[in-house]
Amino acid sequence: KAGKYTFHFHSQREGKLVIGGVTLFDGDEPSGEVGTCYLKPGYYDFEFVSKGTHTFDLEWRGPDFKRRKLDPADLFHEQAMLDKYFHEFKTQKKMR
Repeated sequence: KAGKYTFHFHSQREGKLVIGGVTLFDGDEPSGEVGTCYLKPGYYDFEFVSKGTHTFDLEWRGPDFKRRKLDPADLFHEQAMLDKYFHEFKTQKKMR
């Protein structure tokens, strides 16, 4: 649905979020980053980097839903693609 979307990031390290080539945040505020953009229906390139940690919260809210955690199903619309990335994520070695 077209409208304003807000993304909230919380971690012990900073993070970066780019949607459709637009950087929503890339800062040094590990206690909380917020980025807002206007999205139309369609597909967007989505790049998220958590700098130095794999423990973080990434939440969002949109024109027809309240703030909630971003679910992997929100990012991938084809089940085969979602399954591939989940398998890759689950089989990664733990970082030290």
